[in-house]
Amino acid sequence: MFIDNEKFQLMLARRAMSVRELLREAGIAPQVVGNIRNGRKLTTKCIGKICKALSCDPADLVKEVH
Repeated sequence: MFIDNEKFQLMLARRAMSVRELLREAGIAPQVVGNIRNGRKLTTKCIGKICKALSCDPADLVKEVH
């Protein structure tokens, strides 16, 4: 699955959370944020951790692929 970088940045702003805070709360590696920014695939487990830390639903972040 892919996370839309714009949606991701918007959600961080809405939660007033820095990337550093997200990394700590979600327990993910900094490389994951790079993968989001570069449009690379993420595992559902990783997306789940991000969504839990941001208190959002995966549908709020996932990019629609046609």
